[in-house]
Amino acid sequence: MEPLNLCRRYLAAINASSLADILALFDSPNAPVVSPTHGQLPVSAYVPTLFHNNERFIIRIRHVFEALSQGASIALHCHCTCIGNDGQVVEFDSVDIFELNEARKKFKKLTVIYDPTNLSVRTCRGELNNAGFPSRPTMPDETRYYNFELDFDSPRQAA
Repeated sequence: MEPLNLCRRYLAAINASSLADILALFDSPNAPVVSPTHGQLPVSAYVPTLFHNNERFIIRIRHVFEALSQGASIALHCHCTCIGNDGQVVEFDSVDIFELNEARKKFKKLTVIYDPTNLSVRTCRGELNNAGFPSRPTMPDETRYYNFELDFDSPRQAA
């Protein structure tokens, strides 16, 4: 189950805002990331942009899919909450498709799929700093650094 562990490490690195940990999961810092709002960028450029625009992430995994085709890949269907530096909270569902290298030990490409026209946006409490820019939003501590995942190691519950 190496691909799922790689995905878990990726989500933990997103929560920790650790560019180094994310880059360590990819074959190369030039590995492509394709997203609806950023187009195609190398992972080394995509992730800093993501971190620059957002203070926190809350990611809830809804489904995990493994490819049936020749190329090794895994997809995560997630509900994402991004808390921006400007106090806006954006919520959306996405599918992240991770293509794996031949050894299935690292990612060689990430494709992020979501509909940017249907993003739900709300504003947190925030105040202007001395320069007149929004300060970091005031959010309850329980929203910091959450990364909800399905527990694949537990026995299935009867419905």
